[in-house]
Amino acid sequence: MARPRSFDTDSVLTSAMMLFWQQGYEATSIRDLERASGLTAPSLYGAFGNKEALFTAALQRYVDTVIVPAIEASTALGLSGIRTMFNSIADKDPALPRGCLLAVTSCEAGELSGLPLEVLEVGLGHLRTALHNGLAFGIATGLLDPTIDPSATADALVALHQGIQILYRSSPDHIDVRAIAGPVLDRLLPPPPDPEAKAPAQSRM
Repeated sequence: MARPRSFDTDSVLTSAMMLFWQQGYEATSIRDLERASGLTAPSLYGAFGNKEALFTAALQRYVDTVIVPAIEASTALGLSGIRTMFNSIADKDPALPRGCLLAVTSCEAGELSGLPLEVLEVGLGHLRTALHNGLAFGIATGLLDPTIDPSATADALVALHQGIQILYRSSPDHIDVRAIAGPVLDRLLPPPPDPEAKAPAQSRM
C-alpha cells in the first residue's frame, strides 16, 4: 500500500512555478527545486516524474492561476481590455517575477518535448482567443474598422505582447511598454479611457 503524501502538492507546484518563472527551465536545477519546495529530489521525482514533468505541471498551474484570471479580468473591461493586457506587463505586482512564463518557455522551446509545449500552446491560445473575440466584438458593434481581420490581427498582437514580455524581462528600466505598444494600439483601437478614471487592479500576468 502506497504511503500518503506528506506535503501539499499545490504549494509545491506554486513554488516550482515561481522558480521557473524567475529563472527559466534550463537555469533551474533539481537542487534549486529542492530548496524552493522543501522536498528532496526522490520525493519530487516520486510525485511528478522528472524535471520536465514537474515543469509541465508548474506551467499548467501558471496558465490556470495567472494567465486565465488575468485574461478574464481584462475581457471584463470590454474593448479597452486589450490595452490593459499590454499595460499590465509593466503594471503588475512588483513582487512577481518580471515577464511572462509563456514567453520564457517559448524562448526555451528547443530544449523541451511535447507535453510542456502543448501547455504553452494552450496558454497562448487563451490569449489569442481573448484578443480575437475582443476585436470581433469591436468590428460587430462598429467600434473598429470593418476591414480588420480579427484572426490575423490577434496573431500579430500575441506576437507583440510576448515580444514585449521578453524585452521587459531582460531590461525593465529601459523598456517603455506604452511607447512600444501604444502606436500599434492607437491605430487599431478607440482612444484609451480617461486617465482620471479609477485605475485597474495590478495584474499577475
